[in-house]
Amino acid sequence: IVLIGATTDDGTARFCAAVTPEPSGLVTVPNFLGGHPVVAVSHYAFKDCSSISEIVLPSTVRFIGSMAFRQCSSLRQIKLPQGLLDL
Repeated sequence: IVLIGATTDDGTARFCAAVTPEPSGLVTVPNFLGGHPVVAVSHYAFKDCSSISEIVLPSTVRFIGSMAFRQCSSLRQIKLPQGLLDL
């Protein structure tokens, strides 16, 4: 699985997308991308990833964008971090 992230102005990272090959089964978003803590999952980040069954988000994630998991038809469980502020 290839994860794409973008660094924000405050030095944190935003998880933007999971790309080819399409991820399947358990997907764990890392705590850091490019040396920066992942604090958000962008809008539509996992859109159409129909083979993912479970997603684990790191404790650093505070925000999840709208429709981040749209059309993830096999998704059965998302482990959300305790510090999540906006979903």
